[in-house]
Amino acid sequence: VRLFFFEGWGTAEIYAFSRDRSHHMLARLTQSSQQTSGAAPILAQERRASAAEVRHIRTEGMKRALAVEEEPSRVFIDVRNPHEVEATGPLHPHVVNIPLPELGNALAADDDVWRARWGRPKPDPRTPLVFSCKSGCRSIRACGLATGLGYEDITNYADGANGWFRAL
Repeated sequence: VRLFFFEGWGTAEIYAFSRDRSHHMLARLTQSSQQTSGAAPILAQERRASAAEVRHIRTEGMKRALAVEEEPSRVFIDVRNPHEVEATGPLHPHVVNIPLPELGNALAADDDVWRARWGRPKPDPRTPLVFSCKSGCRSIRACGLATGLGYEDITNYADGANGWFRAL
């Protein structure tokens, strides 16, 4: 089990993510500011996403997905940290960088925040999302997080930035 802590916009959230057999499990644990510091978090939501709900693509599939759309209907999100993106450069101009620790708040933000921060409308839960990271590990966590927040069409770019830049 891995724990993620997201803080911002007046909320503090803890997510637990684990993989059991063919399922990804995401539990959202929210701790109220009214609780004492030693109090256990409250289980607010749990979502199981079967492996079939999250598609996995490799570098060739990612290149095709990015090449076919001048104005993409899919939202490509790189969950690497800013210093990682600075070190290599972005994967592609259509890829938005939202570090994994900020992703929960970003997906919960309203359309005005998306337009101001990322220059595009906020994806609705039916919008296809494609997640990438450095090696494919954080992006699968991002897929579980997005699924747990109600997004329905999720793809993991399994090769990540390592595979992308090796293939150039």
